[in-house]
Amino acid sequence: MRLIVLVATLVSLFTLGSAPASADARVCPPANSLLGVDVSQFQGSIDWTQVANAGYSFAYARIGDGLFSDQTFQTNFTGIKAAGMKAGGYLHFEPAEDPHAQAHAVITALSQAGFAPGDLIPALDVETTGGVSPSVVVANLHAAVNDIQAALGVPPAIYTTPFFWHQLGTPPFGSDPLWIAQLGVDCPTAPTPWTTWSLWQYSSQGSVPGIPGPTDLDRAFGTTLPIYDPLITATGTPVSAQLNGNFSGQTASFTDPDPNATAAEYSALINWGDGTPIATATITANPSGGFTVTGTHTYTHVGSFTVGTEITDRDNTANRATVTTTATVAYGTKLLYNPTQPHNSGSTIPIRVELVDANGTNVSSSAVPLTITGLTPNPSPGTPPATGSQFRFTDFDGTPGYIFNLRTGNFPDGSYNLLFTAGSDPTVHKAPFVINWC
Repeated sequence: MRLIVLVATLVSLFTLGSAPASADARVCPPANSLLGVDVSQFQGSIDWTQVANAGYSFAYARIGDGLFSDQTFQTNFTGIKAAGMKAGGYLHFEPAEDPHAQAHAVITALSQAGFAPGDLIPALDVETTGGVSPSVVVANLHAAVNDIQAALGVPPAIYTTPFFWHQLGTPPFGSDPLWIAQLGVDCPTAPTPWTTWSLWQYSSQGSVPGIPGPTDLDRAFGTTLPIYDPLITATGTPVSAQLNGNFSGQTASFTDPDPNATAAEYSALINWGDGTPIATATITANPSGGFTVTGTHTYTHVGSFTVGTEITDRDNTANRATVTTTATVAYGTKLLYNPTQPHNSGSTIPIRVELVDANGTNVSSSAVPLTITGLTPNPSPGTPPATGSQFRFTDFDGTPGYIFNLRTGNFPDGSYNLLFTAGSDPTVHKAPFVINWC
């Protein structure tokens, strides 16, 4: 991507003079592949409207050569977008120069040009060693890629030739989209570790209306371009439900840096954590920004369950987020006494309760113990019941339930709550009572 004549010569040597490694994949472009160009200051002033009208859908403009800035980048990038084409920026990577400074140059130039979701992801042009060893090339490339990914949330594309990539020992950059440069072939080769390519530079001598002189020509793989689609960020929302109740509510929320994102762009699935089938969720946009994931479910057991929500971008399935939260499923309680009736301090109060589900059905059972966890407020003077004491399972006129005979001692006047748990239900339930000297 430097001086066109030099590129044409080198790429021809790299691609036509060497057979690809046996593990490499020869991947032909689909018939409907989008056409594009890549340019630098060597092309001079470009009329991007003419380029777009000639049928070209995308273009990459050079950001610079290492730490040397291309003075036409800003003009080209904004002109590409103004013409209705997809715009991207690439840097000719110089392995002998500071990789962090080069990554910073990419990020800064893109920011100044108005880089946004929907533009092409940036690319690093890797086709020279700069006089350093292959291991240094790979180490510095890793550093630059990591810096760009940390800043944007996605890795840059890698532009290279099969021949040059093999000189590096086929390093593991397979998660970066591949922009393969290979001239004079019908189908380009994706060097290991890639199994396909995203972009193919197939000519360095193209003639395009609006571009003075010859230019590089590219194809996309079909109609898919490496679009910048920043990753969504999700947070789980705790769920509270009652046994056998129809819970309907939020399990997660998420944000997308794309200000034009809509709820229809995403799908979501909920794993309710109780062994039931994974369910489809509903996504709605929040007026204040971001999105909410909601679902409906009926829990048939009490306890704590780990709820998983997976959110996926329909247009880019690699852009997804999975979060977990806790669902607390509780019994309901039915008081079988008058909680507002005053009692003398020192008296014994029969605290009688039933466990019920969301429908009011009595689910009391001897297999579900009710265990005292405390008293609030803690009376002084007075001795609260011992933590760990249990209600006695019994029946009230043939109806199962529980009773705890609370000895109040010298409780001062006031309103109290006897606290208890029920079996595996982590919820702390309350049984209120009143002390009032008569």
